[in-house]
Amino acid sequence: MGEGEGWNETSSSEDSSFQNETDLTTITAEMYCGPAWKHVGDAYASVHGYTSLVVCIFGCFSNFVNLIVLTRKTMINPTNAILTGLALSDFFLMFE
Repeated sequence: MGEGEGWNETSSSEDSSFQNETDLTTITAEMYCGPAWKHVGDAYASVHGYTSLVVCIFGCFSNFVNLIVLTRKTMINPTNAILTGLALSDFFLMFE
């Protein structure tokens, strides 16, 4: 094997093109969805904060009700224990 013929050596142009193709931080919404969807993203960006707030408030309320119902004495069983843990973790995640 001669000099520069190693199995892990690539030319700088091949390496940079591979890096550009695999670098996920450079992918924009327009590249991913196409330019026709840009107006949808722009429109949703203005309501995203409000929508997320409503969903999180509703989710916290629903999970709190689930916790009340699933922890009643008559509702205690292994399946409901799993659902209680899921509701509790989801509540904390949405409250975060």
